[in-house]
Amino acid sequence: MNETDLKLLLEAFWFAPQDAFLRARERAIWQKHRFSRPTLDIGCSDGRIGKLLFEGKKIDLGIDVDARLIGQAKACGAYRFVAVMDAQSLALKSGSFTTTIANSTFEHITDDLTAVKEIARVTKKGGTIFLTVPTRKLQTALRTLIRDDRRWKQFNRRVRHLHYRSKAEWIKILQGAGLSLVGVQYYFPKRAVVAWYRLYRIATFRPYRRELWSYIKDSPYGKTVPSSLVKRLLFEYLKRFLNMKSGGNGLWLYLRATKKEDAKD
Repeated sequence: MNETDLKLLLEAFWFAPQDAFLRARERAIWQKHRFSRPTLDIGCSDGRIGKLLFEGKKIDLGIDVDARLIGQAKACGAYRFVAVMDAQSLALKSGSFTTTIANSTFEHITDDLTAVKEIARVTKKGGTIFLTVPTRKLQTALRTLIRDDRRWKQFNRRVRHLHYRSKAEWIKILQGAGLSLVGVQYYFPKRAVVAWYRLYRIATFRPYRRELWSYIKDSPYGKTVPSSLVKRLLFEYLKRFLNMKSGGNGLWLYLRATKKEDAKD
């Protein structure tokens, strides 16, 4: 993550700084890769994050289960086509895509194991699948910050985290879907997660009926907030993490796998 990554994400998502911080790190990962077409993005949401993460790369198809967001994704300019579709049952022909991407998506899918098999099916033999996912190490770290069981359940419900899987689990899952792991990298170490969680607590604080980020972004009150000052303060706070190195200490996981030539569709 460099200054450009952080400033771009803060410019777009300063009202939700925890998201800007994490996605800035993920942008640094995606900007290192070239995607062979045709490309599929699983969980494109409204397209705003994908547009920044995959800047300079046109994605052929973006899918999401939320029909309310697909229209916005279509208008964002990052995708040639978008569609409402469930990753657990893809209405796509086998072997349709050379590159399949899922950025922080599988933790939100109820049956993530079936979804992995589905994305393996629609990926061409020899094609590449890129995933970023939270790990069990993130779960452990967050539990040191959120000790109360009720608050822990509320947190997972709010961020829609259904799974925290280990690296070993993911290797087994990918292999079981006919995929070979060719790249793995931990990112976002615990000290970054502590800062991320602090920002999350601020952004999701409810002064009344809505979370703070929503007041700032969507209500008339947001017009009174000096956004340029907030962005500058956030950048000064987060720039200490620009050169952070995770090694094996990261709590999120980046995985790159290829579909075996003898894999069954």
